[in-house]
Amino acid sequence: MLSCNLDSEIYISNVQLVDSIASFIRVTSSYLTIDELSTSNVTFADNMLKMINSYDLSFTNSHIQDAISDIGVLIFISRSHISEIRNLTVTDLPHQFIYLERSTVALIDGMYLHNITNGIEIFRTNVTLLTNSEFDMIGSKNHFKGGVIFIKRSSISIDNSTFTNNQAIKGGALKIE
Repeated sequence: MLSCNLDSEIYISNVQLVDSIASFIRVTSSYLTIDELSTSNVTFADNMLKMINSYDLSFTNSHIQDAISDIGVLIFISRSHISEIRNLTVTDLPHQFIYLERSTVALIDGMYLHNITNGIEIFRTNVTLLTNSEFDMIGSKNHFKGGVIFIKRSSISIDNSTFTNNQAIKGGALKIE
């Protein structure tokens, strides 16, 4: 597990996790860059990434497949700034992919999510632009809030993105409260 506090700068590049049980990244009040992370068949004892009160996240050129979080959310981000999530592929998750609260996101570009029980939950967060992304088979007919994106007290701008075969009791692609 990597844990960083108080103005640390972390750069993770070209890392592969396969057939593992892990606790991975916890970041508080720091800067984080992740580039070329690949996971396959990994169980995380907590969140794969937990980022709180941090300044900048860049998450690029990565692939996450068959990951399980024992607490049900793969990525948890609170009171932080995300400069970019670019070229991220996430497939085959039996739970929620990402929870964002009280944060800002400048750009999500080229995200591909496929076969995930619950996609993105956004609470009191401003997403400046989500673009060039594809969301397929997100949610379940038993899931209540938004198959792909559930937005509460937040804003998001979506451009040039595709939503197919998504489902939820309310809001298969988007649910806004």
